[in-house]
Amino acid sequence: MRKILVFLGLLSIAIYACNKQGQDDINSTSNNNDDKNTLSGSNLRREVVILESGIYLETDGEDYFLQSDIILSDYQLKALREKGAFEAPTFEESDENMLPVPFASGMSKTTNPRETSPRSIGVHPSLNRTWAMVRYTLAPNLDQFTRSIIRQAIIHWESNTNVRFYNATGQPTIDPQFGFAYPYVEFTQSNVNASNVGRIGGRQILQLEPEAGFRAVAHEIGHTIGLYHEHQRPDRNNFLIFNPQNILNLSPAQIRADFDIIPTNYIMSGALDFNSIMIYGSYNAGSLATGPVLTRRDGSIFGAPQQLSELDRVWANNFYAPYIARSDAYAELGPIVYKTDNSVMNANERLQFQAYLNTSRGLPPNPPNCCRIPNNH
Repeated sequence: MRKILVFLGLLSIAIYACNKQGQDDINSTSNNNDDKNTLSGSNLRREVVILESGIYLETDGEDYFLQSDIILSDYQLKALREKGAFEAPTFEESDENMLPVPFASGMSKTTNPRETSPRSIGVHPSLNRTWAMVRYTLAPNLDQFTRSIIRQAIIHWESNTNVRFYNATGQPTIDPQFGFAYPYVEFTQSNVNASNVGRIGGRQILQLEPEAGFRAVAHEIGHTIGLYHEHQRPDRNNFLIFNPQNILNLSPAQIRADFDIIPTNYIMSGALDFNSIMIYGSYNAGSLATGPVLTRRDGSIFGAPQQLSELDRVWANNFYAPYIARSDAYAELGPIVYKTDNSVMNANERLQFQAYLNTSRGLPPNPPNCCRIPNNH
């Protein structure tokens, strides 16, 4: 329980700093803007770097990319160089209290902590890589079309999960009292679609190609909240056949950099999800291909899903709560709070959860009727 309270305390600090200022699987095999992610144009000009650990990365200037569209932080790059993997505690190295948010948000505690882990592959929350509320800004170079798609993708995530976003465009990026940099995401126009995985601290960039479609933006937001590619799980080959010979426009080294199995499993359980927004379709995995790049084990093809799957939602609803932006330190939850099975808490459960979030850090259970911050997407 002590670890639970510590984690929630960190969570509350993050949201206080953030707020202080202020399903269907669409089996389309077309290779249009909505389906593509980054295997086009600019990344063909990237240099491939092989780290001492054997990990293949791409580099473009000072940026390093894992799996074509994951921007690495300095810490992550250092970990890959030295260990060939991101650091993450295993369940065997920790006790069952290592997963605090699921217990707090309605998941039944079991004797086996593996039973409480979500299915999708993503960052481990104990590394403080998840957000309390995703603070974001819109760069001036974004055109109106892209701004509209960003808004649609944010609303889709908020409508189906507990993840919440705070539009801090034009607001300070440094806390005026304590002087630390707010963690925030800047949506910006670029020649690729790419983002960091999880919260890395301070400013982080979410890059979008001109006319990036809804799926591409929702996919990159998935990375930002902590999700990796579904088709690059450590157990991918149990579910998929990868056909690199069908890719025409990438060198063998680029194919390794873009499609190698992910080096570290943080949180993963269950079978691969063909409906996930985080999976590439059979054809959109390569911008030029003579045949499907990815197929099911039986050889059948699958499309690039255009909406969050039930299991995408499960992951998000395990590790996030729908906070309302406030200028004080109280936790206030929105009217709809999803449980970890995607069902909705009733009014009593919601109030009990909100009271727990406040009392666990020494505050009265109910936030005062004040202090909400306007938050317009």
